Amino acid sequence: MIRFPHNRCLLLLLPVVFTVLTSDPAQSQELVTDYRINGGQDVETVLPQEIQYLRPRFEQATLIDCHGNKMTGIINIHILTQYPRMLNTAGDTTGIADIGEIVRIIFPDSTTVIPAGGKWVTVLAEKDDVTISELASITLESPDGIRPPDPEISKGGNQLTWLTGAKTTVNYSRYGASHPKRAIPGNEFTLRCIFRTEYVLTQNGKIYPCKLKSFLKLFPSNKKAIREYAQNNYIYFNERESILALFRFCTSDTAEQNSFSIGQIKSPA
Repeated sequence: MIRFPHNRCLLLLLPVVFTVLTSDPAQSQELVTDYRINGGQDVETVLPQEIQYLRPRFEQATLIDCHGNKMTGIINIHILTQYPRMLNTAGDTTGIADIGEIVRIIFPDSTTVIPAGGKWVTVLAEKDDVTISELASITLESPDGIRPPDPEISKGGNQLTWLTGAKTTVNYSRYGASHPKRAIPGNEFTLRCIFRTEYVLTQNGKIYPCKLKSFLKLFPSNKKAIREYAQNNYIYFNERESILALFRFCTSDTAEQNSFSIGQIKSPA
């Protein structure tokens, strides 16, 4: 049986400066926002909470570990660090103990998130160990040439520390080499936040881009039928309904039958 959890709509705060490359919520999206910040400022105090978290609010959710044990907590997924966070009784956010053993988090509306490739993805449909999912991510850049540091893990949870002034950083270049540059405390510069949603395939904790090549890799016995279906039905890999239709086909008996029919060798008359 293929399971289709309830899908939610993304709630985005109107950015100060933005570029929306696609506006249809049923498509992969990219939202680019520039912020003016000071050296030494914590990035989590700069970005809107509506962008930092997967869900509109922390909610009572069910966590399932690799042994099948269930537990509950008030949970949200922090997109910036790609880690679940929990509200404790004091109302503070904390990390989750033994998070490496958690294989599934289910929210009250049946939305399911799972770990894959070091990230947390929202399951749109699944069959056996394969899912078609949505990945939300945040990339930080600086047009001024200062690169934000990577997330640092501490006992109190996963915190993304910002430029401390004493810390040497590097120029960011998407295509070129990095060069040393120091952030000066109090100096203002531009932080560029790139918020993306994209569709991915997952299997056994691994993540694959939503491309025909990935479908063929994960459903190897039906390659010819899948390729033919994708060509005949004009599959767009950035559109939700289009990729869900392909996923349904890949996991259906029709794909098996078509694959057999295509690969069949006729006996000589």
